[in-house]
Amino acid sequence: MGIANPKNVHSSNGYSGPVGTNFNGTKFHNQDPKAKRKISDLFKWVSNRTPPKWKNLKTSVFGPSPAISIEPGKLVASFVGHASFLIQT
Repeated sequence: MGIANPKNVHSSNGYSGPVGTNFNGTKFHNQDPKAKRKISDLFKWVSNRTPPKWKNLKTSVFGPSPAISIEPGKLVASFVGHASFLIQT
């Protein structure tokens, strides 16, 4: 058993391909790198910025509540949110 290279412990071998304007064959890079900024620049920006106003959002319409009990042999799936479902049997 060999010794793992710490640089590659959490990643695959990566992508290699043809050289382009923002790819040197093994690594991608920004074409127009931004100027280096200090942490003090962040604090100045946070303390001096004017946050945008929130838009008035429409109220959500909720569906019916889940059933208290389900008939034997039946299955009910209710959407909860994003990728979550309540499955009752």
